Amino acid sequence: MFKISSEDIFKFKTEISCQDDNLNLPQIKKIISTLFTGQLEWEDINKFGNGKIITEQMTDAEGNELDSDSTVDAALLIEFLLVIRQISRIMIKLKSEFNDMKIEMENIGTLLRFNIQAANVNCGNLFNILDSNHATLMIN
Repeated sequence: MFKISSEDIFKFKTEISCQDDNLNLPQIKKIISTLFTGQLEWEDINKFGNGKIITEQMTDAEGNELDSDSTVDAALLIEFLLVIRQISRIMIKLKSEFNDMKIEMENIGTLLRFNIQAANVNCGNLFNILDSNHATLMIN
């Protein structure tokens, strides 16, 4: 499990200079674009977790954006961004440990499932790597 506290959310909100308590979809897309330039777009991450919840709150049944007065709590987005950042850290760490690693990520309700394939990976060394780096990776 990821460890994210309200202090983490407040600190990251300050770090990215987010001064609004509520954000509309253009603001969200701008924050994502700024934080993940060349890596992720909103369309890449709005299909799982809080991204899906945010999308559902800000679009109609056909997927069309609601007016710019439609907002979500900034803390919801910040928590989601922290999860994305943690997933990214885990992926980078695993890719640095295993040669020619292939990772597929799938959303299952509130859980994420990773399919990891590499020539030299097994459950034992995978868990040893994650456990020995649990503080850095902010996971339980």
